[in-house]
Amino acid sequence: MAKKIKNPPLSANLFKAAQSQGAYTLAASIADLIDNSISARATEIHIDIPIHIARSELVITISDNGCGMSGDELIQAMRPASKNPSSARDKKDLGRFGWGLKSASLAQAERFEVLTQSNNSRSFAAWDLEDCQNFEMEFEENTEIMPARDYDQDASWTEVRWMRCARFTEMYVLNQRELSDKVSAAVQDLELIFHRYLEGESGLDPITITINGRNLLPHDPFLRMKSTVLTDPTPVSFRGGTFSYQAFALPTLNSMTEDEHARLSGDEGLVKRQGFYVYRNKRLIISGTWFNIEAYRPLNQLIRIKLDIPNSMDEIWRITVDKADAQLPQDLKRYLKDIVKSLRPHSSKKLTPRLFKRKGNNENFWKLTRKGGVQTLEINQDVEIFNKEIFSREEVLAIANLLQASLPVDLISRENSENFAQINPERHGAKSVYTDTLALLASMPIKWTEEAFIREALRYKLMLGDEEYLTSLAREKYKELGE
Repeated sequence: MAKKIKNPPLSANLFKAAQSQGAYTLAASIADLIDNSISARATEIHIDIPIHIARSELVITISDNGCGMSGDELIQAMRPASKNPSSARDKKDLGRFGWGLKSASLAQAERFEVLTQSNNSRSFAAWDLEDCQNFEMEFEENTEIMPARDYDQDASWTEVRWMRCARFTEMYVLNQRELSDKVSAAVQDLELIFHRYLEGESGLDPITITINGRNLLPHDPFLRMKSTVLTDPTPVSFRGGTFSYQAFALPTLNSMTEDEHARLSGDEGLVKRQGFYVYRNKRLIISGTWFNIEAYRPLNQLIRIKLDIPNSMDEIWRITVDKADAQLPQDLKRYLKDIVKSLRPHSSKKLTPRLFKRKGNNENFWKLTRKGGVQTLEINQDVEIFNKEIFSREEVLAIANLLQASLPVDLISRENSENFAQINPERHGAKSVYTDTLALLASMPIKWTEEAFIREALRYKLMLGDEEYLTSLAREKYKELGE
């Protein structure tokens, strides 16, 4: 029988590996520490990221007024993998693996320190990647080290300091504007991740979070003040536990303010932000996913479904170490797919323009037609405005502006983009339209060179798409000019 021997990891290498564990953005790292603050019953959390100093001197501080830690508790909190992820925990606990403080901090910095006070006893500990052999960390109980913020003498509190922030500053090369952009992006993400805590939702203790003195404001991804509630919170019993869902249909696009539309769309747009919003203990884990049970379609862009999962179901949903992802259990796919199917008409109805329901095609400048199984959006040439035989330049521009202003964006949005297939150059008159465009260019009082003519022609790609094909047509037309 083979004998057992000890084969522990090399501490420095393990911590280096922890730096790349999970998808830790700045917001995700801060969020992991905020989780700890909330679990410590903090009501105020302050993040300070000075961006006006030398990058090598940058120290990021995350502090809270929670219950603090004793020396023994601090040692436990600083221990790698200090918790068994399978162990039962308080139902309000936002932690999971006992790695959050360490992995989140090391994802941004080469050294991190924790200074904490509880029952008038102040303790200090630090991990430093340049000096952590044999898992030896710095520790001092009843320390005289002063906190960065002012607290009442008898208060309990905790401060985490990130130092030598090479990863956050990308090896100290980012300038002040780039660092400011990173901080701004983190603000937006955190306002979404913790919006239910910032709102003081029923059952939650309200908290205040500031970044560089600015109060974070809750970002409700369901815009509940204006949206339609499609389902009440519905509990679902599953594998010995219970989660719940609630569905919303966002208001129509023209019912949103510019700020509401921008916040709901984010950088990806409404289409990419549709779907399930997954919360673990009311803290956002995933924003906008279909778990591969549904496609991202314009038709569904107003549907958002809130999934509330308790921490007791972490293993079932495979919550990741950075608490930024989860996996849908296979035996839930059909159930959730049926829910989504029942909700589709609500989004479709809101996106269907009344104009196209109320009027016939002869009263509109645009119409949808289907040719050879392909949908196309066409100008309706039967309207009276096109009956004039000769137009002045001003009249042509007026018609162009009118067509542009009347473009039925909502009609396009409600159609599945897959239905608008790439038009074959030889069909639907597309080649003829492009040939007419080339003839118009050729008739202009300009002495074209071949290069200039082709360059100008390629500006009018229409829906033909194939640049090589367009170039060949333009070259043929240019040859006709020389003849």
